[in-house]
Amino acid sequence: MEEGLVTIITPCYNGEEYLEKYFESIINQTYNNIELIIVNDGSTDNTEEILEQYENKLEKRGFIYKHLKQENSGQAVAVNMALPNITGEFLYWMDCDDYLEFNGIERLVTFLQNNKSYNIVRGKVRILKDNKKIRIGQPKKGESEYIFENYIFGINTYCFPGTFMIRMEEFDKKIKNRIIYCTRAGQNWQLLLPILYKQKCGFVNSIVYNYNIIANSHSRIKTATFEEELKRIDSHIDILYNVLEPMKIWEIYQEDINLLYDRRRIKAGLQYDKYEYILDILNNEKKQYMKYKENSKYWLLKNKIFYNLYRKVKVK
Repeated sequence: MEEGLVTIITPCYNGEEYLEKYFESIINQTYNNIELIIVNDGSTDNTEEILEQYENKLEKRGFIYKHLKQENSGQAVAVNMALPNITGEFLYWMDCDDYLEFNGIERLVTFLQNNKSYNIVRGKVRILKDNKKIRIGQPKKGESEYIFENYIFGINTYCFPGTFMIRMEEFDKKIKNRIIYCTRAGQNWQLLLPILYKQKCGFVNSIVYNYNIIANSHSRIKTATFEEELKRIDSHIDILYNVLEPMKIWEIYQEDINLLYDRRRIKAGLQYDKYEYILDILNNEKKQYMKYKENSKYWLLKNKIFYNLYRKVKVK
């Protein structure tokens, strides 16, 4: 690994509309020691031509540029293609339809260079829709530096790919052979959770990244049916299992994860008027509670909101 070198990896699928802003935000970074690995994930537009056009610009800037290709297989597969090619001391990953703040890389690197006890750091993110700022993503007031469980349960925190930087030395300790679990549901948990477990995550109090909310993008396609939403929920549990089980901690979190996703299934059921489905979940939770009375977390009905929902659904 080259000291001080930051490797940026980006999966890219049909990104022609956004690539100019993406590339220019990298070229205009205040940090000068960058390796860019971009994987064309079987794009069918003019992505490939644009990726080739930027080779000279990046090399003139003094950056290392590695342009890889694969048949369309999803972001996680693309990340796995990129990981063995990393030569940098630090890892950073971002989407091709987003862009960096001009000094984002420098701010993250500076933190890790000045704080050797930290192996991961994050910064603020500007969230945009139609190129207009919606809000700023940042830690909640009083949020601990230990954010592993926050990321599992999606509470009191924020998660965007371009906000994190990791030391590759630690990455190689935690993710053997540089291979993450592959699924089309994403790659952030696979990259983050092994590093965050029992470790502090540093924070840079500056915007480092700009996140575009774009319908039907590579990583933000929304579900259209009840069945697709259930499939998406199952895919999230699948990722968590395949990340936590090798870490030998799945059993610690399994019950709470199942409860969390039962609630998300209920939310989906309400959205699509699937009342019998909801009642099945609530009845199962009630049975679990009766079996394990000493542990009330098993029963969704302990929550007043869900109790009223249970009564409502039963009379449908």
